[in-house]
Amino acid sequence: MADYSGVWVLESTENMEPFVAAEGMPWAMRKVANTMGWGVGKHKVTIQMAPGGDEMKVHEVTPMFERSYVIHINGTPEEQMVGKSNKGMMVSVWEGQAVKHTVTKDNGKVTTATRTMAGDKMDVELTLDGITAKRHFKKQ
Repeated sequence: MADYSGVWVLESTENMEPFVAAEGMPWAMRKVANTMGWGVGKHKVTIQMAPGGDEMKVHEVTPMFERSYVIHINGTPEEQMVGKSNKGMMVSVWEGQAVKHTVTKDNGKVTTATRTMAGDKMDVELTLDGITAKRHFKKQ
């Protein structure tokens, strides 16, 4: 299993506007996020992996919010905050060296986030309603 531990800074994004629109982000917030470059250079994620890889402690700092949470990578549903204020049930599993998170939000929408790593790069591919966005991070 890959060890995602470290401090990661958002380096670039792809296709964020249609993705967050599908998530239901209001137009005005999308325009602010776009103006802020979707957090490029400002979105930091600190990850601590537990020995054995069954737990991931995450601390995120973005221009819009800061939060900490724990993800159990064992296929068991657990309630998580999704974004700034939405709740959802998340199931996380290993798929080879990737971690796949499937989130069913309170509004019934299902989002997948697949985290992969190669060297000092981490990619997070987000999919919702057939729309895919990507976030590319670099390890500090």
